[in-house]
Order: sequence, then structure tokens, then C-alpha cells
Amino acid sequence: MKSFFKKINEFKIYLIKRKRFLRLSTSLSLLVLALLITTISFSLKGVNLDKTKPVDFETYSPNRIVSINADAIKKDKQVINFYNKELETKVKVYRELYQKEFNIDLKDSFKDYEVPEPSIITFTVDTIHDIDENSSTLVAGGTIRATWGNESIQEFDEIRGSDFYEKTRKDLLKTSLMNFYDAENQLFEKIDEGINSQGRNFSIYRFNGRFRLYRDLRKFPFDKALFRITLTNPIIRAPDIQLRTDQNSNISAPSFRLNSYRFEKRQCRSGLEKWECTGDELRPLESIDRDYQKLQGNKGLSEAYMKSFEELDFSPISVIYGTFQRSGPSGFFRYIVPLIFGVIILALTDQLTTNHLEVRVATPATILLTFIFMQSGYQAEIPQVSYITYMDKLYFLSYLLAILDLADAIVFVSPENRIDKLCKRYLSLNFSKSIRGIFGILAIVGPYLLFWTS
Repeated sequence: MKSFFKKINEFKIYLIKRKRFLRLSTSLSLLVLALLITTISFSLKGVNLDKTKPVDFETYSPNRIVSINADAIKKDKQVINFYNKELETKVKVYRELYQKEFNIDLKDSFKDYEVPEPSIITFTVDTIHDIDENSSTLVAGGTIRATWGNESIQEFDEIRGSDFYEKTRKDLLKTSLMNFYDAENQLFEKIDEGINSQGRNFSIYRFNGRFRLYRDLRKFPFDKALFRITLTNPIIRAPDIQLRTDQNSNISAPSFRLNSYRFEKRQCRSGLEKWECTGDELRPLESIDRDYQKLQGNKGLSEAYMKSFEELDFSPISVIYGTFQRSGPSGFFRYIVPLIFGVIILALTDQLTTNHLEVRVATPATILLTFIFMQSGYQAEIPQVSYITYMDKLYFLSYLLAILDLADAIVFVSPENRIDKLCKRYLSLNFSKSIRGIFGILAIVGPYLLFWTS
């Protein structure tokens, strides 16, 4: 072991004393090696993060449980019943544990409980426009209709003297929230209310505002975006209200194309392929953190109470969603074609003779700087993301091709270059021909391989 470290130390001293390494300065050789190791390290880390921390909304949504036909919820690929008679049993158990946990008698404070009747939510989105790619938002507007009965609002927990439940019974939408991106220029106002022919209450609201686009930019500029409009109640939990999205909800926006995107059909949870999909979701609220252990003196909350409460601590969500796909031809001609022509110029430069040595050496460096400025321009058009996009990989490939062409030009200018001699002596390869072969393979196969791995 000592001899090994001794050799390492001797090699270090050798590099320090040696001014040139393979006819390149030692400092430059070490710099290239350090940059290569750093690039490979961050690339592998990015690949690992993409595997362990998914990017797209459908895969990575830790606080979302998808409902199926509003009668069951799906979690970890398992169907778990929620709105059935077992819910009444869970509420009964919770009430008993609540009184035992806090050593109080609240039988008179608890109202009779039964599974709430479905409250039907109908979305009609009649306008979508103005996609802002920097903030990943768009403007959408339409109407939302809610229909509910007298038994649609329950109270499974202790009565706390609030009139919020009474306000909800009178107008369900008045106490509900939509997922507006910001508070600027948003509209949510009542346009009608009453009782329908079945004796159920209804109210209709007009909405308009900015909503978030869940964009997966890994394959940019051939990316997709998920568009979601949701309605939820910020106070009333899932055991007290059952939001069920009407299957007749629709997105009737007049424009098939929107900026650089176009509407795309997608497979809904029902298995049907439609322009828009509807669904019901339950989001765990985590109202009581498990790390919070001291509530009553030195007595912590029991595991039985925590488990019972967590089985009921959900927020109901009604949702309509659709998919946008960036136009392939538009993305190709806007972002890819300039790179293609840059690479073609590099390939043509390789054909110059000794009569144009200055152009032969200067062109790869010029193209490299051009690529750098082009990447800065493209990155200004999209938000900062925590993963590597297809375009980032393409630009890195373009940088590599420009450097390979520059290396070939340097050897071309100096035929007696030591690197070429070493390649012929130890590898039996011609350096220029090898570089040109690698250049051709990377230029042709590289973009497809990078797209497949994005």
C-alpha cells in the first residue's frame, strides 16, 4: 500500500515538473481531465435523480390519491374503498378514540353521521388562451355548476361553533376554491342559483384566470403539458362531502392550436380516449404531524388515534384535465434546424485544404461560441428546471462536435503532431480519420440516442 501511494506521489511530482504532456501543457491536460470527470459525474447524478425522483405529474404526485368512479380510491396500485358503509364505522371509531384520547364526553356535540350524498360538479371550459412559457401558465375561463342535496354535507368531527358548514349547505361553491395560479385578474362570481326539478340545490359560477401547466420538458422541444382545473373545499374534509365530477364536463375552447401547442387526445381513467378527462381525487391533509407528540402535557397522541384520524384526514378534489403537445414541426424548425446547419458547417470545414488554414482553425471555435449564445437564448424562453432537457443534451453534443473538429484542425495544421504519432504507434489508428469517424457517428446517431434517453 505504501509503495502504491509512493508511486502516486512520484507521478504527481512528475506532472508538476513536466511542462508539457503529449505536447499539451500539463495544466491544460489536467483541466480537460477535471472537466471530463465533472461532466460525467453530474450527468450520472442527473440520470439517477430522474429515476428516483420522477418529473411528470402523473408519476410524481405524493399528495394525491386518485379516485375511481368516486366510489373508491387508488393508492400504490391498490383499490381502497372510501365512500361506503365502512366510512360510518371509521367515523364511529374515531369519535370514541377522540373522547378517550382527550378524556372528555362529547356525545351531545356529535351529530348523527351517514355517508354524504354525492355533490355533482360540472365544468364547462369555453376559453383557453395566452400560454406563458416562462411561468408555465395559461388563461382559462368558463362556468362551473354544483348540484347537492340536503344530506350532502355531514359533520363527522366535533362541532366548533363555526357557521362555515351552514354557508356550504346554502351555496357549495361559495366556500370552495379553484386552483388559480395567482390572485391577479381572477374571476369567480355567481351567475345563478336555485332548486332543480329533483329538489336538489344548485349554483352556477363564472370563472376566469390563470392556471398552471404541468410541463414535462425532458424532451423539449417535443414536450407535453398537463392542464388541470380543480375545485376543492379548504375546510370540509372528505368524510363530510363527496365531490363527484360530472362525466359531461367538457373543454369546448374554440382553438385547436394554442401558441406552439395543440390539443391532444389522451386515455382517461375510465379507459376511454377523449380530448378532456374528469376525475375525483383525495389529497391527504396531514393535519397532525406525527412528529408532534406533546399535545396534553407530557402525554403524546396514541397510535390508535393517529391511525384512525389519518384514515379520515383527506381533502376532496374535483378535477377536469387535458393534454397539450408541442407541435413537432414548429419545435424542429425553431430549435433543431439551427444546430443542424451549424454541424453541417463543421463537417464542410473539414474539407478545406492547406490553402485555407486560418479558416480551418477559426471556424470550429466560432461555431462553438455561436452554439453557446444560442443555448443562452433558448434557456431564456423556458423556466429553470431541475433536470436535463433534450435540448441541453443536444447543445452538449454540439459543443463536443465543435471541439472534435477543432482538435482535428489542430492536427491538420501540424502533421508532425505527437498525438497523431502516439495514436499510430500504440493504437495503429490515424488520429484525423478516427476523429472524423467519431464525429460522423455522434452527429448521426447521437440525437436519436439522446432523445430516447430523455
